[in-house]
Amino acid sequence: EAVMGRTCRTLLMIAAALILYKPVLADVFTLDVLEDAYINDFNGSSTLDGSPDEIRNTNALLAGKGILSDGDAIESRVIMVFDLDSYLGMDLINAELTGFGRRVDAWATNEPVTVGFSSYTGDGAVTLDDFSRAASYLSSVSLPNSANITEFAQFSIDVTSAVQQALDADSRFLEFRAE
Repeated sequence: EAVMGRTCRTLLMIAAALILYKPVLADVFTLDVLEDAYINDFNGSSTLDGSPDEIRNTNALLAGKGILSDGDAIESRVIMVFDLDSYLGMDLINAELTGFGRRVDAWATNEPVTVGFSSYTGDGAVTLDDFSRAASYLSSVSLPNSANITEFAQFSIDVTSAVQQALDADSRFLEFRAE
């Protein structure tokens, strides 16, 4: 596992993620992640089959795709689940998905990694189906390589529309995927 974490070409570590939003006539609310994990498609023959194989929760969220130094192929996607139940029926002024991240493969390249974020209404749990569940693209962020920085870079994307749509549809769970 240590080798996998260091050598995958485009792995990304997202240390924390949360949604901040301000309902009309209310204070700022912070939603904590109900559940988070990353899902892997892994193959020892350096060819991915497109089917997820495992769910990992190691207190580090890894997203990326590449070939490891031992020839294994891996694609990981981060899933973050938020419970909106207490906020159903509210109107938003602003919602942001914020967190910290960086590329963790300093051996492959000094280039930053681009991570795409999407959202979908979910079931409140991270499952293998979340790897390829239909989702709405939100935005991408570019995160620096860990060889260039020693700290995580902060990112923030606007998710107001996604959260408001989920609230308007009385969807209890909203899930975000990073890949």
